[in-house]
Amino acid sequence: MAFWGNSNTMNEIYHIAIDTSIQLIRNAAEVINFAGNEILVDPEDFLCHRFV
Repeated sequence: MAFWGNSNTMNEIYHIAIDTSIQLIRNAAEVINFAGNEILVDPEDFLCHRFV
């Protein structure tokens, strides 16, 4: 219970999750762009609409 009550720990987990998500989206965007499709993904825009 103390672990989940520690806001610093939760804050770190939150930021790690967002950083990981940005990297995964970037990787997906590179694959999509490499495939020659006209779909461009901006990871920061993608995350802003959902997490911020």
